[in-house]
Amino acid sequence: MRRLFAAVLVGLLAFAGLAHAGGTMVVYKLYHFEGAGWIQYYPSDLFPAGGDQAGANRWRYDYILYNNSAPGAINTLQAFFNSDGLLHADPPPAAVTPPAGWSPTYFAPPFGQQAWRERFRNLASPVAVGSSFGLYQVEFFWHDAVLPGSQPYDAQYSTGSETGQTIPVRRSTPAGNTNWSAIRKLYR
Repeated sequence: MRRLFAAVLVGLLAFAGLAHAGGTMVVYKLYHFEGAGWIQYYPSDLFPAGGDQAGANRWRYDYILYNNSAPGAINTLQAFFNSDGLLHADPPPAAVTPPAGWSPTYFAPPFGQQAWRERFRNLASPVAVGSSFGLYQVEFFWHDAVLPGSQPYDAQYSTGSETGQTIPVRRSTPAGNTNWSAIRKLYR
């Protein structure tokens, strides 16, 4: 019974986008500025009307960095934008909020290119193996008529780095009137 429970739990975590094979993982929440505040969007949501038009195209990623099993404590996180060379996102000026103790640095695209990145660094107290840390926030102006999605990242430690794709937080789905007793009956 324990093996079945463990298998179901691992499957649910993988489906929810919370299981990851590498030593690091970066999960994000996506927000759109509407009216006077930030509204969270999920990958399954419809794109808001005008969300790619000047004056209404301000978006934000909130990142959480997980150091599951990297070879060392992570001292740098870099998020990459427009990595495919196309203009999808522009950074607004001074729109980065680092966690306490972390310093952000914006790297502008090389001349004639679109790719830019935001780096967060903390050499004094990096993210230890087996822990997580956030919120790293980056605002941007979006130019596509689809929701912003996963993006490349690079997590660095003293002896190297790991790259990956950010993972969106998924909308939780309530189980209705299901309880553990009802679930156990399915496997008897």
